[in-house]
Amino acid sequence: MKGSLRLGLIVKLVKKGNLRECKNSRGITLLSVVGKILGRIIIDQIRGGVDRRLTVGNGENSIT
Repeated sequence: MKGSLRLGLIVKLVKKGNLRECKNSRGITLLSVVGKILGRIIIDQIRGGVDRRLTVGNGENSIT
């Protein structure tokens, strides 16, 4: 995978109160658009595979 797709920019967002206190802020990661799309495709593929494994079966392994 290309290096720029794996990198993100971490930005500090202030929730409320004093800017100097860590408890009043949180970090978010800004990703490239292509990286976000690729990540969503990978997550959907994994989720689909897990869902198929859970619904296929004859009783004890089946959820539905």
